[in-house]
Amino acid sequence: LINGMMNTGDVGFMDEDGFITVVGRSKAILVSSEGEKHSPEEIETEIQNESNYINQIILSNNENPYTIALVTIDEEAVKQTIKKNKITQPEDLYAIIEKDFQSYTANTKTNVMWQPAHFIITGTEWTEKEGFINSTMKIVRNKIKEAFDERMQTAFTDKNKAKEEDVGVLKELFF
Repeated sequence: LINGMMNTGDVGFMDEDGFITVVGRSKAILVSSEGEKHSPEEIETEIQNESNYINQIILSNNENPYTIALVTIDEEAVKQTIKKNKITQPEDLYAIIEKDFQSYTANTKTNVMWQPAHFIITGTEWTEKEGFINSTMKIVRNKIKEAFDERMQTAFTDKNKAKEEDVGVLKELFF
């Protein structure tokens, strides 16, 4: 207890009727280059629900000029798309997946600052084996960010190279 309040690490608000709504975790907060803060969970859920290909997602900003997303993709959905569209080149697959990733922006009310400017495809599903998922099956954000730090830095500095890296991941997984 801190000042008579239970300190759970959750972020939320109390409405006028005294009901508490939890919107995220304090450890997961996005921080813009201007110092503005936002909880990513609602945005991540919205993007994941809109996408045909995202299996897992976390957003990252950490005082950078824009937000990026680290994602794993639904391999079965991608394989079906490859077969259905007779895709033979990873660049063509990337174009379809990128369009899908960005589709949520048409209907979102999320501030553009928190919408990912780039999606990093990290490869296969994050699991407990790598420490990316804990024993309660929750994503361990800091472990994922550490593991993909170099790719995140590339996405923040050179979007073309970041795209090439994503195409390389798709090539390795599907071609």
